[in-house]
Amino acid sequence: MGQPGFSKIWEAMNVCKNVIGQREQEMQTFTLLLLQWLLLALRLVSLWV
Repeated sequence: MGQPGFSKIWEAMNVCKNVIGQREQEMQTFTLLLLQWLLLALRLVSLWV
């Protein structure tokens, strides 16, 4: 914790955690959509190959 660079990174991580906590619901729905698109893309690719 003594190094200034590490504490800066630690601060950034905490800020990210707070933002993620606020956006968690949005992120969950976004992740689900992303997974659905990935599965769809995989199916299309498997059809072509």
